[in-house]
Amino acid sequence: EAAYAALRLQHGPKVPVTPAPKPAAVGAAPEVTPQKDMSSMPAASPAAAVAAAPQISPQAPPAKPAGPLSGAELRAAILEVIRGEESPEGMALTALCVKFATSAQAQIREIVDGLVSDGEIFGTIDDEHFSAV
Repeated sequence: EAAYAALRLQHGPKVPVTPAPKPAAVGAAPEVTPQKDMSSMPAASPAAAVAAAPQISPQAPPAKPAGPLSGAELRAAILEVIRGEESPEGMALTALCVKFATSAQAQIREIVDGLVSDGEIFGTIDDEHFSAV
């Protein structure tokens, strides 16, 4: 520290110098930024947002059987729902029970255990969340 203080006394305080701006070339056009794409900007009003929203054609929902699912149909339906889940945690067993409320929880649990043992699905964050392979 003493040597640093002595050098500062000998050389004086150091003032930072800002570099001078570059001179513009003669005849060069000023730099222009590209035109902005306004199509991705949010609409100014809700009515304009509705008008700008893409129109989705309604599709008829697939026909569902009249009674509760059971056996191979329930197994296929549970596997399809788990494969459709995109979250990294997977599908919760409670969510499956809610989705297939007409089926018994024990039956859903038995099918999920069978899918795990068959290698179709696997447990994710705990014993109650599953994701497809």
